[in-house]
Amino acid sequence: MLSSWLSTALASWFILLPLVLLAGFFLLIWLLPPHLIFQPPAVSYRPDNQLRFLDAPSVAGKPHRLAARYLKVEGARFTILYHHGNAVDLGGLQQLQAQFARQGYSSLFYDYSGYGLSEGQSSEHQTRLDARAAYDYLRHTLHVPAERIVLFGHSLGSAVAVELASRVAAAGLVLESPLLSAYRVQFTSPWILALLPFDRFKSIDKIARLALPVLVVHSRDDPVIPVSHGKMLYRLAREPKQLVLFDHAGHAGITHQERFWSVLRGFLNTLTPI
Repeated sequence: MLSSWLSTALASWFILLPLVLLAGFFLLIWLLPPHLIFQPPAVSYRPDNQLRFLDAPSVAGKPHRLAARYLKVEGARFTILYHHGNAVDLGGLQQLQAQFARQGYSSLFYDYSGYGLSEGQSSEHQTRLDARAAYDYLRHTLHVPAERIVLFGHSLGSAVAVELASRVAAAGLVLESPLLSAYRVQFTSPWILALLPFDRFKSIDKIARLALPVLVVHSRDDPVIPVSHGKMLYRLAREPKQLVLFDHAGHAGITHQERFWSVLRGFLNTLTPI
């Protein structure tokens, strides 16, 4: 009888062990600390007369300030609301913002909570609040009409921009090197993705609901977020939409190519008031 009981116990253990390990794996992923997703660099800029601070609500309940730079171009038809990627702050984006100005576009760049000189701590929910605070600043403080605002997101910022686009009105949406979701960047195995009961920054579930023109740009040799992410988001998006693929631009080099600015200009020229 003891032998039979041991056999039954061992059989149950071998059945339960994989389930326990799998549950522990999922729990570990869900509880990943924010710093494993958000990787703000050391602050690369100092306060100057162009820097401004926006009030933003906090998931902790206490409002705090976000660092931002607004660069106005007289007579600009559109204002770009730029949501940056990971591991960068406003200091590393000054040349890009200047390039938007040279192309004739006003822009508002801001740092997420916990990045640069922005206060607070990053989380997925907090980025939603940050993005909305930046949008509201354009609309209600700078009085930029919604039909003049173009949402632009790079990498992680693409998911922030998609989320914001699901909640506010804007003229258009530009996604550079975008991701389908956070865990789809880390896990490519179909069976793991099928088993995951949760995810973060799920643009894959939101983009089909957006009712605004979308431009997706991605480099075929992107080593961080595979080009398949951009292609899938394009397929899921509603018309009107455009997909433009680049070569030899990596993950963050598309805006360094002159062709991108021609593509952006062509897209923005198609936009009509909402």
